[in-house]
Amino acid sequence: MSTTKTVTPFSRMLRPNPSAGEKRVFTGVVAHCQLMLESTGAVLDVVLPPDTSPLMVGRATSNMEQKVHVNLAPFNGTDLGVSRSHAHIERSGSRVFLRDLGSTNGTFINGDRLKPMHVYEIRHGDELQFGRLGAKMYVKSQT
Repeated sequence: MSTTKTVTPFSRMLRPNPSAGEKRVFTGVVAHCQLMLESTGAVLDVVLPPDTSPLMVGRATSNMEQKVHVNLAPFNGTDLGVSRSHAHIERSGSRVFLRDLGSTNGTFINGDRLKPMHVYEIRHGDELQFGRLGAKMYVKSQT
């Protein structure tokens, strides 16, 4: 038996300067996300505390200078076209965003390819694709 959750869509536009009220209200909120991979059903937890740096999505290798926070190498990432430094997951206030870092095989939200280095909002239930590795993103916030 499966359960369907209704999600209310909201704008994907990034507001460059959040209002002072938004900064105050969401200061202590943690954005907690789960990335469920289509190929294996594995669920990866992605936690974005307030004032966090962007999290790197990609394939970790032993000689990398940058840390990969969401390592897709164990999930056949190499064969599915995931770049070593593929994308960033970032936040602003209570909202979560995805930025392609110029990956070779692209990053997609709901089938739409992202322009490299542009920021796109991720909504609860969005289908993401890193190269050919598909995933579904579940987003919630908690204090």
